[in-house]
Formats: sequence, C-alpha cells, structure tokens
Amino acid sequence: MEKRDDKPTRADPIISILGSDLGPWQLIVCLWIFLSKFPTGWVQISMVFLQSPIKSVCVAPDNNTDVCSADCKEVGYDRCTFQENIITEWNLICDRQWLSSLAQSFVMIGIMLGNIVFGLFADKWGRRPMFVSACVMQLVFGCLVSAAPWFWLFVLLRFLDGFATGATMSTGFTIIMEIVGKSKREIMAILYQIPFNLGHATLPVFAYFFRHWRW
Repeated sequence: MEKRDDKPTRADPIISILGSDLGPWQLIVCLWIFLSKFPTGWVQISMVFLQSPIKSVCVAPDNNTDVCSADCKEVGYDRCTFQENIITEWNLICDRQWLSSLAQSFVMIGIMLGNIVFGLFADKWGRRPMFVSACVMQLVFGCLVSAAPWFWLFVLLRFLDGFATGATMSTGFTIIMEIVGKSKREIMAILYQIPFNLGHATLPVFAYFFRHWRW
C-alpha cells in the first residue's frame, strides 16, 4: 500500500510576491537575459573564422620552396576569402599551427571556469550583480581582443572573454529559473537556448561582410 504524503506543498516565496508564474516583469527580465545568449554563441564559434585555414606559399626566395622549409624567408597568403585572420597575422603555420587550436582551448577552459566561479560568487553576492558584472566583462574583453597586438595577449583576452561568457551562462539561467513559476520553467529553459543558436546562425553573416578579424 502506497503512503500518501499529506504535507502541503510549500509555495515559492518569490512567485508568491510576483503573483504569477510569468508576468510582465518576469518576461522583461527573461528577454534581457536572452539577449546575452547571442554573444555567447559568437564567442564559442568565432574561432571558425578567426583561424580559418588560408592557403600559403613561399614568395622568397621562390614560389617552389616549401613554406615550412628553413630556406623560406617570406610567406604569402591567399587573401581572396579573408583579408586577415590570426593565421596570417601571426604566421600560425607549420610548427606554429598548434597555437591556433590552443587559443580555442583556452576559450573553452575560460567558459568552464566562469560557470564554476561565478556560480559560487552568485550564491554569495547575488545573482543580478554577478550577471551584470559578467556582461560588462564580456563586452570589455570582447572589444580588447580585437586590439591585441601580440598573440599571447590575444590568447589571454580570449580566455577572459570565455570566462565572462561562462559567467553569463550560469548566472543568467539561474535567474530565469528562480523568477519564473514552476509551470513555465520548462518552456523558458527551451527559449533560453534559442538566441544561443541564433548567435551561431548570424555569425557567418558578420564574417561574410567583415573579412578582417579585427573588425
């Protein structure tokens, strides 16, 4: 015989104050958080274009020399598709080719750490301050990346940009789940991911019109 739990379900104090599972205020907050998912998508896959493979040839001493040969003094790049990216900027070819993959690895490490660290900070200092701080960091580091004059500074800034991106992901989702009532949480969790995918879909459009990686 099954036991029945006659204990009354405790009402969520936040939802009780707001008066509904998804009212106008909750909807506005959710929409603002949804907007933060666009740059999240851009940050995660931008390296597809930043480090897009570009055909290279040895132009000095002659075109027949292997670009990876010690005899090659000057490398030329086919700039028909991209005017400049990190491959051409810092000559990430031959024995330096692995550095482009390393840069993306640091982004993903940053996203992981940002999720963890800001999740802890949000528990201690509040969701909203941490979410706003993460968005500001994402904007600042994202802009600084395009001005990085050295490769290792580029890697550091990309790591910090990824860190801020991970921070927006953990704090933003938590806010939505806490302010939305139980009956609307499933649909809002699904809608939360749509701007992320739209960020992926719109990035190729930007890459088509802006052929220099610093733009």
